[in-house]
Amino acid sequence: KAVKRGDRSVVISFLEDHISAWDWLPEASQNSLVESEMRFKDGQTLDYAPVVVGFAKAVEVTLKHKIFDVFKENYVEKTHILNYTQIALQEKDSKVNNFALFVEKGRHLELGGMVLVLRFCTGKTAKRVPLVARFRDFISHELDLPQFLDKQILDKCDSLSVLRNPAAHEVTHDHQTASEARDLAFDILGLLQK
Repeated sequence: KAVKRGDRSVVISFLEDHISAWDWLPEASQNSLVESEMRFKDGQTLDYAPVVVGFAKAVEVTLKHKIFDVFKENYVEKTHILNYTQIALQEKDSKVNNFALFVEKGRHLELGGMVLVLRFCTGKTAKRVPLVARFRDFISHELDLPQFLDKQILDKCDSLSVLRNPAAHEVTHDHQTASEARDLAFDILGLLQK
């Protein structure tokens, strides 16, 4: 009943209980989670696509602010990172190029692109591209978040991105799809034990 009256405290309390790193999340992620959870629990929504988008946005914003931006801020000042970005820009893969341009110039990365870069950290690309190898080491050792390089977690991030992309355009989603997006977001964000 409290949620239907617009009282967010019940929803916030629920989210704090289900996402252990709640206080560590960026404010934009928290707001997106609160709004999505309120609509999810409302039960009167005709189209749950905005709920799916909201849960995915919370993950996207968190990954960007807590992993990608921190890397960029810590390493863009160091001269060798510019050499790394120049090497990465010579790669044929546009996602590697996009990551290099993000580091060098702040180019926007979406959830799917961030997940692909995280996958590059665990494969042959990290052996070939020093910027990607440095990012992998940064995540594992400096941020101490190696779980974000785990295949199962990256698969969950991909699944969330796949649900989000059509929801952001013309597809209408039902409560079940919103529930899937919610579970994925909670699982992913639950790994942030900072």
